[in-house]
Order: sequence, then structure tokens, then C-alpha cells
Amino acid sequence: MGKAAKKKKLKIQEDMRNRKPELMLKQRIRSIDRFELIEDAVLGILFFSVALLFSTSIHVHFTLPKLLALRICSLCLVVLWIVRLRRGKMQILPSFVLYAGAAFGLWLILSTFFALHLPTALHGVYGRYNALINNEIYIVLFFLVATLPMDIKRISRITIVFVFALVPVSFYAILQYLNLDFFPWPSGRSASTIGNPVILGALLSLGFPFALVFFLRYRSNLAKTFWGAAILLLLIAMFTTISRGPALSIIISSAIIFFINKKEAVKDLKKIVLFAIPVFVIFTLFILSSPASLEKIGQRLKDISNLKSDRNIQVRLVYYKAALEGIKEYPLMGAGLESFRIVYPRYRPVQEGQSRDVIPTMVHNGYLQLALTNGIPALMLYLSFLSTVFIVFLKKIRRTSEYVTRLIMSGFIGMTIGYLFQDLTGWMEIALTPFFWILIGAGVAFGIADNGYNEMRRWKNIGMYIFLTLVSIALMYLVFDAINRIYANRLFWQAEHMSPAKDWKQMEYNIKEGLAAVPGDFYHEDMAGILYLKRYNETGEKASYEEALRLLENAHRHNPYDIYVMIHRVDLETVALKKGLIQKPSSSVEKLVSSMLDMDKNNPSVYESAIKLRLEEKKYEDVLKLLEKARTLHPEELKYYILEGNMHRNTGNVSKAIEAFRNCIKISEAKGIYDEDWLNAKHNIAIHYLNKKDFNNALKEAKEISERMPNNVHPYNLLGDIYGISGNFDKARESFASALRFDPGNQNAKRGLEQIKQITGK
Repeated sequence: MGKAAKKKKLKIQEDMRNRKPELMLKQRIRSIDRFELIEDAVLGILFFSVALLFSTSIHVHFTLPKLLALRICSLCLVVLWIVRLRRGKMQILPSFVLYAGAAFGLWLILSTFFALHLPTALHGVYGRYNALINNEIYIVLFFLVATLPMDIKRISRITIVFVFALVPVSFYAILQYLNLDFFPWPSGRSASTIGNPVILGALLSLGFPFALVFFLRYRSNLAKTFWGAAILLLLIAMFTTISRGPALSIIISSAIIFFINKKEAVKDLKKIVLFAIPVFVIFTLFILSSPASLEKIGQRLKDISNLKSDRNIQVRLVYYKAALEGIKEYPLMGAGLESFRIVYPRYRPVQEGQSRDVIPTMVHNGYLQLALTNGIPALMLYLSFLSTVFIVFLKKIRRTSEYVTRLIMSGFIGMTIGYLFQDLTGWMEIALTPFFWILIGAGVAFGIADNGYNEMRRWKNIGMYIFLTLVSIALMYLVFDAINRIYANRLFWQAEHMSPAKDWKQMEYNIKEGLAAVPGDFYHEDMAGILYLKRYNETGEKASYEEALRLLENAHRHNPYDIYVMIHRVDLETVALKKGLIQKPSSSVEKLVSSMLDMDKNNPSVYESAIKLRLEEKKYEDVLKLLEKARTLHPEELKYYILEGNMHRNTGNVSKAIEAFRNCIKISEAKGIYDEDWLNAKHNIAIHYLNKKDFNNALKEAKEISERMPNNVHPYNLLGDIYGISGNFDKARESFASALRFDPGNQNAKRGLEQIKQITGK
């Protein structure tokens, strides 16, 4: 190599050394930008997947697919967090936020050890899964997002992606409202891809403040039109839910945004009004386009004006009262996350049972729910933590003079206050709660953007690596747990739609595979026990009875608090008595009957299950006592009067039997209901007159049945019997012939005609 070439090479190397720091800095900036985009892309995938995913091939259509998406995305974000920690690019989180959030998370863990039913407190109720595991994921997501480097560009990108995720959700809600849905969901209020209209409304109320922020932020007509259209879409979708709490939260958040930015809003008032008018007009026209819409609005306004007539409000007041009773009993550590279903039966009031028989899983008030499940300290820690978040938000607004920064922070304040307001009548949900925690985390990250990066000591770095590694391992396990739950749920969903007689081989395979996927899960054991019970009821196979017995016993052992597991076990014993497999109930079932009557004394289903058992034992006096209690809960339940009449007749008290049948008829006719219960009561009274040879009154009762139910075969058979016994064979023959016109294969009518032929010879 010549001297000239060597000099040239040395000069190039010297230039490279001089430029190397600058190049490395640019490469590092580009690398960080790319890394941020990867993080934001994962957040976007989380937003879209949790908001949109559902499946019609499993029983839990909405929650389980969203649960899997949440856990996969959370795992990816934690892995990226580890990479960011290695690069030393984590924001310094204020100590008061860190300690408040950590204290809340640790208290949830500590109080869970005192839960009534640990598996429920860990994993949650079937179909919801809002227990400790997912709550800790939400807290991890908050800290993860809160420590991200954040500027105006990035916070705008994250919130815009979140609003964009709500666009297809909103379109689908409108399609449902217009009855243009692709899937046959129950008609009524729109639930979109979320699964519940109230939660859908709450989710839309999270995105609406940011749509409003971007509408106010951008000055161009094109941008105003775009965000005005987004606001209109969210408003229409919100309307289709007919949810009052979320709608009010939108009003509150909007008022907060305008109040904080009133000076700038006044300056831009003409343009705001110019775009607001068409939005308002189109929204109004959409509402007025459907008479059903006006009817729903009118009913909602009527309910608001008279809360005593609002069924939803009254039911929630019942739940609130039960929750307060539970808080009194478990004030410090609570009953365990998602344990309202466990404690509610013991506090169920008599009046709640009069209208419907349910065991709610949520209080429908987030604050009472938290105090009940994890104690009053948990509620205080939660509110303290949220106070620290508000401090960060308000400090950011106070120290900035930039309109855009203040506008964005006002959006976070409005969103948070709106969420807390709607949570007065709301509850946790996988389709809602993680979004709230991520968004307040993003708001905190933007609020502390001037704090700089975190320079941890070596021992803290090691501690964080260990913690995040453990979290990653836990999330890997939870991803597979969600996959197994979906697999088991799909198998049981298929099994429930099969015939126990014709498809038993496939049903049994599904049951065993499903149970293997979720071992020890009481809910699936209970479902499996019910399927084996159906098989035994149809075939009488002893093996099916024994397997149903084993599964239901296991389900009760794994959750001794679930009333319906007890009911199913008692029902199995009832069927076994009916089929003659056993001669009397086992001692364990007798204890179960006593336990469930004590645990849920105001639940009609408990009494109905016990009544069926006592009927098979022919303990009619016990049946009458149980019926008396059941009727105090459902005083207008017609089948109770029919059963009471039959019991009195079996014990020889005919007058009491007739009184019960007449009470059934009286209640039924007062409501204008002429159904099978009314028919049975009239039929029993007609038979009573027939036994007394009072043919005129017997005919009167039977004819009234035929007049009210002219297409029903039973009154014609009854008329045929009455005419035949009274000796009017022509009328009897005519009545049985009428019965055969409605049901050509009716055996009673054929038998009646055959008897007439034998007597008359024709």
C-alpha cells in the first residue's frame, strides 16, 4: 500500500473517530424511537384485541378471548419493560405514586389470604375473572406505562390508537341497534363486542374525552371534521346502550375539559359551534328516527323522576344493602375478591326474591365492592392512590403554559373523574378495567415527563430484573391457563348442545377432556355433574349416577359456599329416589338440605329443590311447610298453589286443596294469564266435581277451559270423561273426536272412544 493510500485510510479512521459519538447518538435515538414504536404497537394490539375479540363457539363468548389477549399482550409489554430497564430509559416515578400503588397492590395480596374461598379470590367467578391475578396485572400495567418516556407526540399517538380501537366497537353497536347484526345476540340494548351495554357505555366514556381533546386541539377544518365525526360516532354508540351512568360521565368529563381550557375554547367558539351544530342535529335525527328510541328515552326519564318504580335502581339498592352488611362482617380483610356471590345469599332480603331469583356476582358499585372483598383499608388505599394520580395531573397543568399540554392533561382529568363517577353504579370488567389503568398510567407518564430517567443503584436494578422475570414467568403460566380455560369452555359448550342419549360417547369425551384442562375447577365439575345427571335421568344407568355423584361431591368440596352446587346434588338424589336406585336420601344430602336452607333462606330455588326431594319421599307435611315459606317469597307463583292443592288432596284435606286451586285461578285471571297452571287448577276443580257426581259444575269448568284454550286437547278429553261418566255417550264421542282432530295420536282420546264402543257396541 502506498503512502498516499495509507494517509487516506488514516484520515478516514480519524474522521470516523471524531464522528463516532455523534453517529452513536443518532443511532441510539433512532433505536429508541423504533423501540417506542414497538411498545406502542403492542399497546395498540392490546387496545384492539381486548376491545374487539369474542367467540360464538364457547360459552363465555366475550371474557375468555379478551382474557387471553390481555395476558399475551401484558407478557410482551413486560418483556419490553425488561429491555427498557437494561437500557436505563425508565422515567423516575414520584415516590408518593410508587408507594401508594405498591401499597394497594400488596394489600390486595395480603387480604386474599383471608378470603372465604381462595380459588375464587385468586381466579374470580366463572365468566368474569376479576380477582387477584388480573387486578395485579392491571397494577403492573399501570407502573409499566407510567415509567415510559413520554412526550406530546407519544401521548397523542397512544390515546389516538385507543380512540381508533373504539371505532369498530361503536359501528358494531349501531348495527346491533339497527338489527343488522351478523350474529344472533339477544335483542335490546347494544352490547357490541363488549358483551354488556353498561360496560360498553363505560368504555366509550373513557375514549370520548380524548376525541373531544383532539377536536379542540386541531385547527384545520379537515381535522375538525374528522374528530367531529368520531365524537358523533361515539355519542350514537353511547345512546344505543341506554346506560345512564356512562352518559352522565361523558357530560362531566366534557364539562371539566371545557372548564380547564375555557379561555382557548372561547377564542375558538365560532368554529366549535359550527361543527357542534351538525353533530347535534345528526345525533338528534338518529334518535328521532326510531319510535322505539323515544319510548326507551321516555322510560328512562320516567324512571329517573320516580326512583321507586325503577327496577334497576331498586335491585341495586338491595345489592348495596347486602354489601354493607357484608362489610360490617368483614371490615378489615374483606371476604375475598369477587366473593359477593358467596356472601350475598346470607343477606338476600325477602322482597328481592319476589321478582326474580339470581345470585349477583358484583355489587354494581365499585367502591362498595372493593370494601367488601378486600376490606375498608383496601378502599382507602385505592382512593389514596388515585389521589396521587390526580396530584401528578394537576401539577402538570399548573406548571405548563402550553395549550396543547394543558388540553391533553384536562382530557386525562376528565376521563378519570368520569370513570370514577360511573363506577358508582359500575363494576370491574376485563373489557374495561385494564384500559383505565393503562390510560391513567399514560397520564402519569406524561405528567412526569420532565423528571428525567431513572438511574437505579445496582441492587435495585437486580431486584427489578428478578421481579420482572418472575412476573414474566407468571404471565407465561397465565397465558396457558387462559388457553386451557377456553379449550375446556369450548368442549363443555359443545357437550351442552348434544343429546345425552344419542351423542353420549362424544359428550363423555368432551367432559373428560374439559375437566383435564381445568383440574379442580368446581364450576366445570358442577357442569359435568349436571350432564351426567341428564344422562342418568334419560337412561337410568347406575354408572352415570355414580359419576354424577362423584363430580357433584367434588364440586361441593372445592367450593362449599356455592348454593347451586348444593341444589344440583339434591336434585341428583331426587332423581335417584324417583328411579328406585336408592330408598332414602343419604345423610350428606340431608345435611346439604339443612345447610342450603340456612345459607340462602330467601331463595325460592332452594325450597323448590327441597320440595322435590320431600315429594319423592312422600313427606307431604314437610312439603306443605316448605311451600308456605316459598310462597312468602313468590306470593303469586301459580305452580306453588297447584302443588299445595295436590299435597292437600294427597293428605285427604279436600277443602284446602280446592281453596289452593281457586287461589291459583284467581291470581291467574286477575293478571289475564290463561296458561298451563290455570288449566291444571281448573282441571282439578272439574275432577273434584266429577268425583262428587256434580256433572253440571264439572261441565261448566271444562267448557270454560275449552273456551279459553280452544286449541288445547286436554279440555276435550276432560269433557269426554265427564259426558261418558254421566252417560251422555254421544257428547262423549263428539268430545273425544274433537281431541283427536287436534292430536290424532292422543292415547287418552283413543282409549275413551274404545271404552264407549265397548259399552254401547258402536
